[in-house]
Amino acid sequence: MLSMLLLSSAGTVLTKMRTEVCASNLRQIGMAMNLYANEHENYFPEVYPAEDTTWRWKLKPYLGMPDNSMGKSPLTNEAGVFVCPSFDKRTAPTRAYSYVLNAKMTKLQTYWQYNRNKVPAATTIMVVEFNENTEQFIQWDASMASKGVARRHVGTKANYLFVDGHVEAFSETLTASDPRWYSAP
Repeated sequence: MLSMLLLSSAGTVLTKMRTEVCASNLRQIGMAMNLYANEHENYFPEVYPAEDTTWRWKLKPYLGMPDNSMGKSPLTNEAGVFVCPSFDKRTAPTRAYSYVLNAKMTKLQTYWQYNRNKVPAATTIMVVEFNENTEQFIQWDASMASKGVARRHVGTKANYLFVDGHVEAFSETLTASDPRWYSAP
């Protein structure tokens, strides 16, 4: 009986630890995104830029990651802080990602377009936990509200990184009209 309690406690501790490591990963990504923006006139790296170097690859130097740590196949598509410790690649779609950018920050929108000064940093989501083969989360309508969002943590929560670098966990589905995705003037 005691051994069962100890195993149960160890499992709970491990689960909570993974949640905290995930939040730490996202905070590091947030710091790297903002360091990048500091050097690029307040613009974040693009999802699919013309030079074929995605936002993750552009952040590697800010995270101290070697050039060959991830990239196009046959290299792994993500490594280090870009992998949630609760992400199970065995059950995920091929080349699925742990974290993706909020697509409403991209050039698909006429307002934000990667410029961190165009949104309220403390209330706008920049990165979300995910489980699909894509670099960005597109949700233009209610039917897409939770597609791909990965609720891997205690209480079926997903971690979200905001532009200012803080992380929050939500269990509810954030609809396409939720102002945390995008805030126009």
